Amino acid sequence: MSLASQLLRYFLLGTVLYAASLATAIWPPPWRRGETIHIADADVQSLRNTWSRETGRMPTAAEQAASLRKLADDETLFREALRIGLDRADPVVRARLIQNLRFTDPGTKQSDDELLREALALGMARHDTVVRRRLVQAMEQRIAASTRLSDAELRAYVAAHPERYAELARLQFSQVYLSADAHRARLDADARALGEKLGALAADAPEAPALGDAFMLGRSFGPSTQEEIAQRFGQPFAAAVFAAPRDLWTGPIASAYGLQFVRVIAREPAHTADYSSVRRQAYYALLEEREHDSVATALRGLREHYPVIIDPPVAATTVSALP
Repeated sequence: MSLASQLLRYFLLGTVLYAASLATAIWPPPWRRGETIHIADADVQSLRNTWSRETGRMPTAAEQAASLRKLADDETLFREALRIGLDRADPVVRARLIQNLRFTDPGTKQSDDELLREALALGMARHDTVVRRRLVQAMEQRIAASTRLSDAELRAYVAAHPERYAELARLQFSQVYLSADAHRARLDADARALGEKLGALAADAPEAPALGDAFMLGRSFGPSTQEEIAQRFGQPFAAAVFAAPRDLWTGPIASAYGLQFVRVIAREPAHTADYSSVRRQAYYALLEEREHDSVATALRGLREHYPVIIDPPVAATTVSALP
């Protein structure tokens, strides 16, 4: 090992040790349950500043409390991960800590195990943002890994969420359009006259669409849900179309473009989706919900072992106020 490499390593290790000594004065080494998590005024201000940068405004009291709860929960998961030895067992964390020390001395002859022990002894896990984030994630994954879903639960979940997994009602329609701009002076009168002409024709008369103005979206529309029609023409128009009888010209109906007469050509009623076709989609949706609930339940228990103190002078913020 060259003299320059030795000096660089001693300098970097000294910096880590100094940072660790400062951090230890604020956060005791999280090896045992029962140690208090201290949230200082500086932490609160940092959260507020981050929120302001990302949203362009300061957080509300509820938003600040939620951010503080997340800060405390992440610290809780991190400390519990260290307590059960995930910093030694997790391959991502091991690789990161070993890499950090090898960076300080590329020519070192120490083994990976030796470097890992040195990194752990220096408390490097606490001060590396990547390692902290990974250990919190690893704890969440460890908690959620026990989640199991039965087929009966999935079927019940699909049945309870028809808005996601049912086939919605659809209809096919054609329309005759009157431009509000082209008929501005006589729009109402021209609409009445058009209605009379359409009423005198058979519903499927081929000349009916030509009685109106040209329309950029076309004259016929394939099977569409009410929401799909609303996205094109507006919600009131979509509701009126779905309420219209089949094979009769109905109107005029105001849309975002002008006035329209519509004829419903065909309807497809809503029906329950085939379970096999939505099972995978439902599985991952329910799994995500259950995993989130599992982590929340575990955190409620862990909070008893890692009490939180919000140090003054944090105005109007108390531990009991955290959600």
